[in-house]
Amino acid sequence: RRLMIKLKVKSVKCKVKRETGFTLVETLIAISIIALVATLVIIPFASFRDEKLLDGAAEDILSFLHEAQTRTLSSDGATPYGVYFESGKIVLFKGAAFLVGDPNNKEVLLHNRLTISNITLTGGSRAVFKRLTGATDNNGMVTINLVADNSRQRVITISAAGNAGLK
Repeated sequence: RRLMIKLKVKSVKCKVKRETGFTLVETLIAISIIALVATLVIIPFASFRDEKLLDGAAEDILSFLHEAQTRTLSSDGATPYGVYFESGKIVLFKGAAFLVGDPNNKEVLLHNRLTISNITLTGGSRAVFKRLTGATDNNGMVTINLVADNSRQRVITISAAGNAGLK
């Protein structure tokens, strides 16, 4: 009899475990997509913010001009009031002449992204209102613009009758 030796070979299955995670390329693609989306959101927001800064500064100037004219017409302190313009601030002052450091002055500083670039008022950089009529001899224009972009601006006009508005 023959001896038969049966050898059974068992197949051994090697399971290779794949490690989970992200590759460098996948990570870089994800970061690029996030950066692109952030850029698309931030740029319009910055433009919107700049427009609101310009609008706010224009409203501050119009408010000061209106307040100066109203206080003059109401004979508050029996004296005229005016508004003085500088590149980085506007000042509401009491009296016919602007005095630096007067405690009666009301001052507003412009945001550092804004500047008053052009003051073309008759007689200088102030508008003083007349007591009985509210008119002014200092008519003209005041231009506010972004420091980084001179083309984005607001122009305030002051008429001889004392009316102020956006051009």
